[in-house]
Amino acid sequence: MDFKGKVAFVTGGSGDIGGAIARALATAGADVAISYVGQWEAAAATVDAIRASGRRSLAVQLDQRAPVAIEASVNRVVGELGQVDILVNNAAWNIGIPFTDLNALTADIWDRVL
Repeated sequence: MDFKGKVAFVTGGSGDIGGAIARALATAGADVAISYVGQWEAAAATVDAIRASGRRSLAVQLDQRAPVAIEASVNRVVGELGQVDILVNNAAWNIGIPFTDLNALTADIWDRVL
């Protein structure tokens, strides 16, 4: 696909899957913004890789559990890249709970995962 002239916003772009999606979109010609919660170094590495491919990129900190933060991050992406044409809602939080200890999966953890 050809995404030249398009701007993508990949939530969770600091992770392995989100980072790979962001780099693939850049390879297809899109400028790409990514979000991260706390992994600034991983986000910066993804942004650097996208910029090295000749595309514009930026990372915005975003905790999607906060509606105000969502609006602020979208406004920043639009302010710096001009638009958002593609949204990849990839952000997720996961915790490894062994199957034998499913009682450790509390309602609070489940809500955060979702």
